[in-house]
Amino acid sequence: MITKPTVLVLGAGASMDYGYPSGAGLLENILKQNNSSEWKWLFRQKEISNNDIEQYRNALYLSQQPSVDAFLEHRPEFIDIGKLTMALYLMSCEEEVVLYDFGIRTKGWYHYLLNSINTGFDEFVENKLSIITFNYDRSLEYFLFTALKNTYNKSDDVIAEVVKKIPIIHVHGYLGPLPLGGKWGKTISKVRYS
Repeated sequence: MITKPTVLVLGAGASMDYGYPSGAGLLENILKQNNSSEWKWLFRQKEISNNDIEQYRNALYLSQQPSVDAFLEHRPEFIDIGKLTMALYLMSCEEEVVLYDFGIRTKGWYHYLLNSINTGFDEFVENKLSIITFNYDRSLEYFLFTALKNTYNKSDDVIAEVVKKIPIIHVHGYLGPLPLGGKWGKTISKVRYS
C-alpha cells in the first residue's frame, strides 16, 4: 500500500511494454494507416473530406515534428482529425492478452505498481496515489480494473468505483471510459477530445 502521497507522471513510453507506440511510433503508424479503407470509412462517417485527410497527412509528414501532439500544437486546424487518427490507431493496440503476458509481467511496471498498492479490499481506497498521464490510452485503467476484479471477486460497478478513487488525469484527453461488461477497444464514438 502507498501511504505517502505519490504522483506518477507518465509519458508515451509508459505504455510501450503493453503494445503501445512511442510518440514517434504513433506518428509513423498513423501515416502508414491513414489510407486504409477502414479509416477512410470512419473519416466519411465523421464528415472529414479526402482533401482534409490529404492536407493533414502531408503537413504531418513534412513538418518533421517528433509526435502528432507536437504537430497539433502548431496546427490547431487539424486537432479533430489528428485526435481521431490517434484514437483509431491506439484503439487497435487494445489487446487484453498483452496485458497478461508472462514475459511482460517480469518487466512491465503495471505489475510493479499493482504490487505497490496491494492491500485488503477495504483499505485499498486509502492508497495515496495520483497519476498524471500525457497518454490517451486507457490500458492502465483496464489493467487495474481487471486485476482488482479478479483479486477481490467484486462486481464490475464496485471495482469501477474503487479504480476511480485513484485519480488518473489524461492531460490531452483519453479514449473514453472503460466499457464495463463489454468489449475493450473499438469504441470510437466515446473518444473525448480535451
